[in-house]
Amino acid sequence: METTQAGAPIARQGWLRIKSASDAKSTVRRLQRSIGPLLIILVIAAVLRLNALDLIDVRFDEASAPQFALSIVNGAWLAVAPFSGSVANHPPVFLYVLAIPYLFTRDLLVVAAFRALLDVGAILLLWALCERHFGRVVSILACLFFAVSPWAVQLSRKLSIEEISLFTVMLLFGLLELVRRKNAWGWVMSGWGLALSVGTHLTALYLAPVVIVAWIMAHKTRQAGKMLLGALPLVILAAVYLQYDAAHDFNNLKSFFTASQGTAQVTLDALQFAAWISGGMHLSDLTAGAYPIWQSQFGASLDWIDVLQVALLGSGVAWVLYRFVRSLRCRKWVAAQTQAVLFLWALMPVLLQLRHNRPIQIHYVTPLYPIQFILMALAANAIIAWYQANTRDVKRIAFTALAGAGIVVILVWQVITTFRFMDFVAQYDTSAGGYGLPVRAADSVARLAQDALCQDVSYCEIRNSPSDVIVVAPGGDPLVNEQATILHVLLAGAPHRFANSDAGIIIPPSTAQYIFAPGTEKALQALLVNIEGGSIVSRSFPVRAGYPLAYTYVKTSEPLARHYQSAPYARWANGVELVGYRAEAGAPLKLDVLLRVTAPQTGGADYHWFNHILINGEKAAQLDGGGISAVNWRPGDILVHWFDIPLPSPAPTTPYEVRIGCYKYPSIEGVPVTLSDGMSADGVNLSVQ
Repeated sequence: METTQAGAPIARQGWLRIKSASDAKSTVRRLQRSIGPLLIILVIAAVLRLNALDLIDVRFDEASAPQFALSIVNGAWLAVAPFSGSVANHPPVFLYVLAIPYLFTRDLLVVAAFRALLDVGAILLLWALCERHFGRVVSILACLFFAVSPWAVQLSRKLSIEEISLFTVMLLFGLLELVRRKNAWGWVMSGWGLALSVGTHLTALYLAPVVIVAWIMAHKTRQAGKMLLGALPLVILAAVYLQYDAAHDFNNLKSFFTASQGTAQVTLDALQFAAWISGGMHLSDLTAGAYPIWQSQFGASLDWIDVLQVALLGSGVAWVLYRFVRSLRCRKWVAAQTQAVLFLWALMPVLLQLRHNRPIQIHYVTPLYPIQFILMALAANAIIAWYQANTRDVKRIAFTALAGAGIVVILVWQVITTFRFMDFVAQYDTSAGGYGLPVRAADSVARLAQDALCQDVSYCEIRNSPSDVIVVAPGGDPLVNEQATILHVLLAGAPHRFANSDAGIIIPPSTAQYIFAPGTEKALQALLVNIEGGSIVSRSFPVRAGYPLAYTYVKTSEPLARHYQSAPYARWANGVELVGYRAEAGAPLKLDVLLRVTAPQTGGADYHWFNHILINGEKAAQLDGGGISAVNWRPGDILVHWFDIPLPSPAPTTPYEVRIGCYKYPSIEGVPVTLSDGMSADGVNLSVQ
């Protein structure tokens, strides 16, 4: 144990040096004084981020990330994040983080709350950073600016793969420990912070120059053990990513190289976005086509508040640069290194994106967090301190009150902007290039379907129940189709399957539940045609009040109605048999084919169906389609496949025939069908009258 010059022992507890009992009591009192403001700030941050979570926009990117996170919980191993990145796949850290709440729940809104609370954790860590390195006033101001920033609030509610500010705060904390406190544990914190940041989103690589400079400046703190511990996650991340890439012909590295060779342009987009996400400026861009309504509510009369906030940010950048130059002139190397880290952190993500060959997106500059909030807090603190040191009491008090009022106006206006924006997206169509459809309607219909399942089956048995929910969505594939993906993650706690509304519908042999996504009106009408009307219960969930798009819940209690023509006997080798058909002659020929599933499907085969128009025995037209994917078939199901078959001009006169058949895709291997005479054929002919 170390001792003071007087011989008194110094006890080390973490980063705190406690020299005496009185010093310990002083430290406790200081921590107690900080708890009050900290709790208030954390409550504000949590309320803003958790308010009306069912208004979050969930599109394909926002739904696919939870989908893959859920697959991790179910035993999948992901070396990269599938379908991510405009140039190359991102590492999968975001997905593994998002998998944590899926260990305890299948509720997407709980997962969204967990994601939002990670930002509250970032604010807590930012408080510790500022308390240790910049003082109480900077702690309060920086965390308040972070807590109420409208862009920070919205970004924390996104479920798509984007940077998690908790990790970038950790990285900055570690670098400051190295260069300012000369604390060797900074190697561990900065190494893990960098690995988690880059592993979440590759835009964190823009911070690599900052990290390298800080590590060079901290060469005197090198300790092999702590450096190895800090490097461990970076090595693991790089090894897993490169091993995957090597097994896939280095597609990601090739994409990086190809992108770097493209035609580039220079714009100030990154600089603008960096300023915007520091507060609420241009949050109105997310209102898209509804912007005139947004603007009419307040006009531009209060835009000066956002301008004032951005001016404060600019003052913070200028202040740090001034302190850096002054520290160099005064040979205060530690202070100069600290200011260098702050300035480079604010500079590099912007500077490296001024020249680009792909459009800059606003989330490309999120690795800047939390530097904007620290800079604004430093600027405000410096301005007030300078004025207090150079003026008399009356002026000092007046200026302090004026500066405080300005900060309060900024903070209050940003809180108002956030609540106003949430109320706005609940009422107006912002989805065309702006804020996507709120998840509220989709979540409501999914909860209704799950509650209906639980009426007949206990919760613990629901996963093994033969009952399920049939999701009717365009495309019907939760890996690639947006509405299918959204409903897949919302129904993760209940058995469900999919029908491609562009190809057909499934009619189970008994009671069935359906969710029809927006854009599936044709499939809904087809169900009404095939099911007795008195056996249907339905409910509509509009995306917004008075908005044409809606989710529809349907429950049927009677099997198929006989509104179709009888068909010749035909049974395919894949376990389906022909039940009947409907043919509406015209141009095109509208053909509905009804098939009964007689056997469970195994092996994951993909079947397609052909339709040949035969006139006098000669093929005059053809249309192929995938129908309902075999993975969604169950024994006893009726599959209703519909085809609009284009005909030659002029359209043939009836009667003529259409020959239907099945083949495996993509091998084009025919699936034989057994006809009424016991003979095997490649298809069966249906008469069009």
